[in-house]
Amino acid sequence: MAEDIKSALHDATPSWNGFNYQGKVGLYVCLKNIRRMMDIHPIGSKCFNDFLDSHSIEYEWIEDFSIKNGRDYVSLHQVKHKAGANFSEHISAIVTILNRKIGRLSETDFVKYISLDIDYNDCVTSQQRADKKLSVIHSKLQLLIQHQYLKPGYTLHEHWENNKQNVPDMDSDEIESLLSNFSSFSSRTFGNSKIYFHTSEEVLPPIKAINEYAGIPEYLLESVRSLRTLSSLNIFLAYDNPVDYELKLSDDVLNVKINSLLAELLGLIHPSEDFSGDDLALYCTALIDVIDKHILKRHSNIRNKSNIGEGFQEQREQLLFSSIFEPLNDIIKNQNKKHWEFFCKKSFENTYSEYIEFLNENIEANPENKDKFILRKNNLDKYRRDVLTKYSCSDLLSMLSPHQLNDNSLDVFYSKICNQHLLRTVFLKFVQELSESGSDLVIKDKSSLAYHPSTITFISDDDDDFRVNIMKVKYNINKNNKFPMLFNSSHLVVQTRNGQDISEESVGLLSIVETINKEKTVDYQYKANNVVSLKFISIDDAVRAINND
Repeated sequence: MAEDIKSALHDATPSWNGFNYQGKVGLYVCLKNIRRMMDIHPIGSKCFNDFLDSHSIEYEWIEDFSIKNGRDYVSLHQVKHKAGANFSEHISAIVTILNRKIGRLSETDFVKYISLDIDYNDCVTSQQRADKKLSVIHSKLQLLIQHQYLKPGYTLHEHWENNKQNVPDMDSDEIESLLSNFSSFSSRTFGNSKIYFHTSEEVLPPIKAINEYAGIPEYLLESVRSLRTLSSLNIFLAYDNPVDYELKLSDDVLNVKINSLLAELLGLIHPSEDFSGDDLALYCTALIDVIDKHILKRHSNIRNKSNIGEGFQEQREQLLFSSIFEPLNDIIKNQNKKHWEFFCKKSFENTYSEYIEFLNENIEANPENKDKFILRKNNLDKYRRDVLTKYSCSDLLSMLSPHQLNDNSLDVFYSKICNQHLLRTVFLKFVQELSESGSDLVIKDKSSLAYHPSTITFISDDDDDFRVNIMKVKYNINKNNKFPMLFNSSHLVVQTRNGQDISEESVGLLSIVETINKEKTVDYQYKANNVVSLKFISIDDAVRAINND
């Protein structure tokens, strides 16, 4: 049975965030377009502002991302991060692109319009049901070919609009709706748009005509016969050297290109300001944060089933260029509040992205433990989506480090709470194991005990150092009366070495009201009920309690 052809309408936004390679390539393309427009129209002019308000990027719908002008598609972009160097290793992706470019109707889109009456009584397995459904779809597509509504490659027949033939066992109104919507969609989406194939590694040119490669379907052979490049079809790979974008960009080179564009843009927007490399990195984080929030909203729309339209009229919310441009109008420097927020955001997202990449590598390299690593990745994604988005990144990292006092320079304090090693080995290591994380930073178990995550580690090979470290952390937490969530927690989750016992360790917290009273009088006396006791608990013990293991 032939494989179902992938629909052009496919929402994959739940599987990633804006800080990955794909998100950054999208940002690079947006900045290139904005920079080109600055050479044509002055910043702030009506034409420039109209451009920002009319153009947008659409992630993970028609393609990995697309650039649009209103409802019309300007360019479509497919992104491959880690892929092979040989052209033959990309045939599947090339076929998908060609199917869309030539206007091939997919089986998935077909069933959105055409009613199917299938008797599954003779099917035992789900695979048998799927095969039978696909067989029925193909039989109906063949009927549309026989009655000259479609060509053999499932593309529209040139005279389909004037065709009034009845098709057996198919509703005429459904056929009309399918073909008219498909025609409009194909024209608007693929008619005049260019398609770009972005990679982080080099893809070599084909060593023979594309039609000679295995995997090219028969119905596509004529369109690529004798071709060794697809540029004549407005499809570009890196070896075509298109003038619009550089299509082979490693992670490091991509960051350099984005920072270079940001330097040019900021120089034009704020001509009297100087921006350091660190400043540019924070602006990059600010823009990717805009993309990330947009993707999270897309996630929410999917969960709430609030997307607009049906079939080929279905739409996804786009991110306007004006929203991407907006943070560039601000001055993010001089250690102001925005500076530190994006400083924290950059540290956290780099840590998170690197850890997700580590899990992805383990999924591929350890097939026997694949399910374990997939579960860890899903746990992190869920916690990030449901919990971490409720807080600014600077507030979040401060709450995870209640033992770090903000009584020195801001540079020292924020560098400490942005310790990427501790974020990874303590906080993310804890969260990845949670089967039930709840909906807030503090997680409760079945007994309603409340566990506050942290970046605190007590690991030490020396017992004396271990005890001194505990005393220092207790002292700093007791002194740092800024985190109400600690008062609502029964346990503070910390990292320990195997064999280190902290079951009897706790820190006493004075409530905010009691602290105020203490400041009013020098003879204030402690009472037992004035102190909230917060117990330390190891990551492993906390995970067992929360997961009810």
